[in-house]
Amino acid sequence: SGSWFSYQCERLGQGRENVKEYFKNNPEIFAQIEKQVREAVLQKNAQPSNDLA
Repeated sequence: SGSWFSYQCERLGQGRENVKEYFKNNPEIFAQIEKQVREAVLQKNAQPSNDLA
């Protein structure tokens, strides 16, 4: 059981273990998602902070 995970209107699986299996069988989708996550994190970290410490 567990939540359904989806990516671009495609259901990857229900529950964490099923999604892990999906990624094992579809490494190109995993690589695509990983790339997007890394780019988003790098972009967020590259933005200057306006906070005065």
